[in-house]
Amino acid sequence: MKRINCLILAVISAFSVFAFSSCSEKARESSATPSEILTAAIASAKWDNVQYTKASMDAMESDDRESLISIFYGDLENNIPDMSLFSDYAMSVPGGEASANEVGIFKIAATDASAFDTTKQTTEAFMKLRAKNVSDIFRGYDEASMKKADNALIGSFGNYVYYIMSDNNAEIESIIKSQIEAKYIA
Repeated sequence: MKRINCLILAVISAFSVFAFSSCSEKARESSATPSEILTAAIASAKWDNVQYTKASMDAMESDDRESLISIFYGDLENNIPDMSLFSDYAMSVPGGEASANEVGIFKIAATDASAFDTTKQTTEAFMKLRAKNVSDIFRGYDEASMKKADNALIGSFGNYVYYIMSDNNAEIESIIKSQIEAKYIA
């Protein structure tokens, strides 16, 4: 009986340590805005890109906003991401020149672990679709841009999910993470 009680206590202790350690990262909130993070991440880039933020998108007419989201993140069935799942976001996408240089940073609004995980998976899926679509656009036309899309970096840190298509994905990711960490709320 003592062995069973010890075993039960050990399992409960291990579960408690695991549960609290996995929650602690999500509980840490950063005050860094995706716009601030994006600006720092692409400061040295010489891209002819346009930046969109949640505020600039919210200021658009509904049809214009949905059309833009569909162009960048939708699929052929006109399924578009539900942008209300994000408390904030910012993206740098090609402007005047044909390019695969892009960065998108999305701050997930969900605080419930299950909703957070679902939103994260959905967000990663539309980021993968974006990279595939960009790769398809440049296939046979601009191999360098196609490779940037094929090697897109999709990641997450805290309650942020991001994608990067550039010649220096690792450097940009490092800047994104440092910007988030620098503004963690105690």
